Amino acid sequence: LDTAIISIQNRFQQFKIYEENFGFHYNISSLKGWENVHLMDQCKLLHNHLLHDPDSMSSESDIDAIELCEELQILSSLVPENYTAQEVLQFIHSNNLNGIYPNISIALRILLTIPVTVASGERSFSCLKLIKTYLRSSMSQECLVSLAQLSIESDIAGQLDYSDILQDFSSVKAGKKQNN
Repeated sequence: LDTAIISIQNRFQQFKIYEENFGFHYNISSLKGWENVHLMDQCKLLHNHLLHDPDSMSSESDIDAIELCEELQILSSLVPENYTAQEVLQFIHSNNLNGIYPNISIALRILLTIPVTVASGERSFSCLKLIKTYLRSSMSQECLVSLAQLSIESDIAGQLDYSDILQDFSSVKAGKKQNN
């Protein structure tokens, strides 16, 4: 029980860090009412959080705080009310605005790719245990990776039309037999 409590506390602590650094990106249209100083403070906080080497004086960040603040001020008036971070990123990409709002695009992509849970990693290892059993312990790495990917992406694999794949496979095999 203590392990579960500590694990939950660590997870919520990590979410609190994400909220402190990325929270203002969740509703960009609401930034219209923010004071420039407060918005700049949030942008600087995110800039410092994304430093590649925080201890180095010449370290680079993925975003520029000043440019991000300016981009957010302009974009907040363009996006419709209550757009989510994903919808704002789609708005930027669909309107070819990546060159105009590069810092927002980068920040939103980082925000949206932060894993919410470790469930996908755990699922992959569970899948691996099912595939690589004692009887299949000598399986090649390439075969193991292919089987794991098929198992993990079973939804997509279930939608494949196997008739074309079987036709291609049989024509390749038939060609090899004729050559022998």
